[in-house]
Amino acid sequence: MQAMPRQADRAGCGVIMRALFVLRDIRMCERLGIMYLSAAAKAAGHETDIIATDKESIDRKMQSYRPDVLAYSIHTGEHKHAIAFNRKLKEKYNFFAVFGGPHATYFPEMISEDGVDAVCIGEAEEAFAELLDKMEKKKPITKTRNFWFKGKNGVIIKNPVRGLERNLDGIPFPDRELVYNYDVSLRDEGEKRIMVGRGCPYRCTYCFNRQMGRLYGPEWGKVRRRSVGNVIAEVKEIRSKYPLEFVRIIDDTFVMCSHEWLDEFADRWKREVGLPFMCNVRANLLDAGKVDALKRAGCMSVFLAVETADDHVRNNILKRGMSKDQIENACSLLRNAGIKYGIFNILALPVEHPYKTDLETLYYNIRLRPAMAWSSLLTPYPKTELGEYCVEHGFFDGDYDKIRANYKIESVLRFKDPTELVKCQNMQKLFGVTVEFPWLLPVTKQLVKLPPNKLFMYVLMGWYGYTSKFRMSRVRVTPGKLVKWAFALRKHVRDY
Repeated sequence: MQAMPRQADRAGCGVIMRALFVLRDIRMCERLGIMYLSAAAKAAGHETDIIATDKESIDRKMQSYRPDVLAYSIHTGEHKHAIAFNRKLKEKYNFFAVFGGPHATYFPEMISEDGVDAVCIGEAEEAFAELLDKMEKKKPITKTRNFWFKGKNGVIIKNPVRGLERNLDGIPFPDRELVYNYDVSLRDEGEKRIMVGRGCPYRCTYCFNRQMGRLYGPEWGKVRRRSVGNVIAEVKEIRSKYPLEFVRIIDDTFVMCSHEWLDEFADRWKREVGLPFMCNVRANLLDAGKVDALKRAGCMSVFLAVETADDHVRNNILKRGMSKDQIENACSLLRNAGIKYGIFNILALPVEHPYKTDLETLYYNIRLRPAMAWSSLLTPYPKTELGEYCVEHGFFDGDYDKIRANYKIESVLRFKDPTELVKCQNMQKLFGVTVEFPWLLPVTKQLVKLPPNKLFMYVLMGWYGYTSKFRMSRVRVTPGKLVKWAFALRKHVRDY
């Protein structure tokens, strides 16, 4: 095993910790979670770097950067690969392996896996910086809140989470330099992502939010929001350093705010930023006043989740808590305001007739006339209410290791009629283009009977890329960008 040399003293306080964030791939996507962690680590005086192992040799990086800590942020589906990858590295190098992200938060039992030194649960900026500080000063780390560790004789040490950070303005802006210096294509992309708040009071059964509520208690259900001035300052900082033409606000609950906050945001955004943006909305939270404020601010597009056309499934199985009247009223308000709207849908649901339910959802999307119709296959994530429902009702065997990185295109559910699964999976690939061109319906109904194939994947990813970039967003298109997007499309399909 190669020992990693320690770093130079920092003001006589010990050694500077070097943390390396390890990704399987970047996929043209800003990882805000990692960027926030890196900012917190740097603010505490430590160094960070990043690697995407599909484009760079991990051995070369380990030898040149000599990290003390390897930090993995993983979703369910990536966990098996990340654990196996880390285990092999442990055979050659000396480092401390920390796993965080959604899978680690909701499945901290992964600490028992060989090579996993610590698992970080929940919001991690303060916790990660504290861990690095203790390691730097050679203090005991096993009582660090938000972490599970391996103790002596294999005993698992479980620490509680610290209280939620109420003042989001006090959190450093995401370390965009970390990612942009590594992937120039992301730096040069005119669209950038931001978050303005955290927390959600809803308990949709397919989401981990119920588990977060159990972890943090009632406080998790209270949406914490940054001040308008803090949001504006971040966007101004981005624009001063990098190309910026369009902003994607990725909060699930952006319009869960007072009319006063949204009015201030609208006035200041238009006056001080003046860029078009996209945000996510809930149909049951939209009213004429909020839509007017979004329009005044310069909102170009929004996404709202319909999930399924079946009212019983949406409200009793998925527990979305919204009616068709609310969905249709929201679409009408947005359409009248000239704001484009995209719709999220979930297919291959755990119902008696899944393909019939998917067809109803397809028809309903055609009726709603979105600028973009996106569909995902249901993933029964561990410890979610819907994951447990799928196991209890025989739609899933409970083996969460079956959820792989390609969960977006391949369902792990099982139906009474296996042909229904094939039709649902193919419907997902053809969904968006069929909503756009309803005359394709007879053709789609025949194509879904075919074996899954990469041509359908090109339809899915190609249509998604086109509508996302050219309808829901507004960035300058250059020949160079088109070539990059084409290569990204090819890579997505090849990898899946």
